[in-house]
Amino acid sequence: AGGLDCEEARLWLAEGAPVRLTLAGNATGAGSSPRAETPDETVARQVAERGEPVWVDGVGSPPTGSILAVPVRGGGQLLGVLEGRYVAPGVREEQWAAALADIGSQVGLFLKRLRAEVKQLRLEREILKKAAAFFAKESS
Repeated sequence: AGGLDCEEARLWLAEGAPVRLTLAGNATGAGSSPRAETPDETVARQVAERGEPVWVDGVGSPPTGSILAVPVRGGGQLLGVLEGRYVAPGVREEQWAAALADIGSQVGLFLKRLRAEVKQLRLEREILKKAAAFFAKESS
């Protein structure tokens, strides 16, 4: 959460159709403390539905902050949403959206690889179970 000077960054994972969002993690910038509020997925849901970055001003209580959120994709598939949350209103700079989108792309590549590894491990386990059952049957 440091380079874009956001107070908090959140990663939402997207699964299924219709898309279900799950907060996978958050990080706070230097000198910021984690927020105690229940995470609100409203902006992340807008990004998931539109498939493009969303910038919202006037968030918080009182409404002074802003949120910049971008889709996280892997192979053209929506894998999640990355949010940067700002306590003070931000000046909209297109380079920030592009920078956060680049970070989201890297996260998307990582998530896609991680999901492939999990799938491979499940298949290996299934093959081992079938092989064990086959050999157990053969030895009887």
